[in-house]
Amino acid sequence: MLLLRLAARDLLALNARRRLVPHLAARWVHFQRGDSSDGERSAWARSLVSLAEDLVAAERGNVEMLVECSPTVDASEEAAKTQGQIDVVLVGRHPGKGTLSVQLVELKQWSSVTRVEAATADLVYVPGIEDPVTHPTLQLGQYYGLFTGPSGPLNGLHFECGGFTYLHNATDESVRPLLGVDAPTGPYARTYTGDTRARLLKDLQRHFTTEEDYSAAEYILHRMNLRNTPLLDAMVKSNGEDTVFTLRCRQKKVADDVLEASEFILDAPDREALVPRPQRAVFLVTGGAGTGKSAIGLQLRADLEAAGRTVKYASGSRAFNAAIKENVGYTASEQTRGPRQAHGLPRTPRTSARATPPVAQSPCSPDARAAQAGAAVHVRLGPGAVLG
Repeated sequence: MLLLRLAARDLLALNARRRLVPHLAARWVHFQRGDSSDGERSAWARSLVSLAEDLVAAERGNVEMLVECSPTVDASEEAAKTQGQIDVVLVGRHPGKGTLSVQLVELKQWSSVTRVEAATADLVYVPGIEDPVTHPTLQLGQYYGLFTGPSGPLNGLHFECGGFTYLHNATDESVRPLLGVDAPTGPYARTYTGDTRARLLKDLQRHFTTEEDYSAAEYILHRMNLRNTPLLDAMVKSNGEDTVFTLRCRQKKVADDVLEASEFILDAPDREALVPRPQRAVFLVTGGAGTGKSAIGLQLRADLEAAGRTVKYASGSRAFNAAIKENVGYTASEQTRGPRQAHGLPRTPRTSARATPPVAQSPCSPDARAAQAGAAVHVRLGPGAVLG
């Protein structure tokens, strides 16, 4: 399993474009994990970004970040359930030895902990979590054993590997039980808080060179038979320039019209309506072969999810289904079940789209602006069949 692989600076660029969390949420569904929880989305939006910012601050924005990465080369569902996933694997080259340098990272948003038993720090209480939780270093120790062991991707390679826990919301004093002399030890046992961020930056500089080494992470993922989705790679490598996914001329006008219509028709997803209305909207795009319907669909899905809306799509086009599957990450089984919900930032059922017969309307017409529940908007690219 792999949700994302990006250099730290590219992850921040993706986040600035409001694409990071929607992409991770879609990949979470792809791996049949169900809906991503509020806690997971919060960790992606905050902890993951904090770590990337620290890498950039340490002048190590070139270091590759493998997010929610399996600890072994076993890609089966059973292995994913029993072994878990490493929050982040940092991959680069060692500045002195020139060998592969890897750091396994456990990210926590905890602001404080208390001991469960005075005699041990193996279990702690965390505010907001009912049951005691394991010291994060113990979890990292298990991942370390798997990642560097016979079934791990580093098996047979020359490497330096360590690990650390990062509690960016905490102070040393507020998580003192995790830092005491009785805390677990090992090459993966370092723990950083907001108080020790400066030390984290220095340690990152000690473990990774500033030189680009895209091949290091690529080699590890190749051994695990994992990769990014092509859409993500295209977005990152484009640096804002044109790609096959860039909308042009009439395509961009159509997408902008749909987004403008959604603002008129649907309640804002980030605030509660004075009079709740379970509104839905349908946007239908028509056009001949090669007019850009698939590219528009991909762009609209990303933009609407980034705005906090829940999106479904329905299509009779094998080409569009293939584009969604290849570039977003839906599985074959999801394609055969009909319209499929895609998950982005905060869920709000009243703004999810649903499939209904097409209604020909100008997206910004008075009728569209005054549309009630079940509004349908039809946008035409040119002659051809209707595609959703």
